[in-house]
Amino acid sequence: MADAVSPRPLLDKLGVRPGMRVELAGLDEPWFEALLADRASSIDHDPPEPGTDLVFLAADSIADLARLRALRAAIVPDGAIWVVSHKGRHATLRDIDVIAAGRDAGLVDNKVVAFSDANTALRLVIPLADRPKAPPADPDPSEAGPADPDPAEERPSLRWPRGVPSAAWVQTLSSSSS
Repeated sequence: MADAVSPRPLLDKLGVRPGMRVELAGLDEPWFEALLADRASSIDHDPPEPGTDLVFLAADSIADLARLRALRAAIVPDGAIWVVSHKGRHATLRDIDVIAAGRDAGLVDNKVVAFSDANTALRLVIPLADRPKAPPADPDPSEAGPADPDPAEERPSLRWPRGVPSAAWVQTLSSSSS
């Protein structure tokens, strides 16, 4: 049985959203850069700039993966590094090599995409536990509505008390609601 091919456009699969800052680290694919030009706000080449949303790292050897730690420092906390390498019988890296190098750099893998007919891309991200925590938003008092009334003050308990005959309970309910 042949693998199903996703009809989603490549940039959608890779999570490239309008306005993102993208870095191409050793990736020389003019067709891909042309795709990015329609969506990304900036496309940079080495060296990576701090605040980059997505990095696409071309890797054909374990030595190419040594850059992951430096690239991690350049991405935003919810950014990603896509490691693009050959696939199939032309593969020079195994997924487990990329995953191990990512873990050594403080990253975790969470997605694989067919980048092209000849290449695959594996996404590495900063683990959620290692991302900075956003401070809780202070509520704006001007937008606050009326305080919620205490539900116990609004209506009597509808729970049937033990040992109370039903007629007495009905009488209590009807007198408290009027």
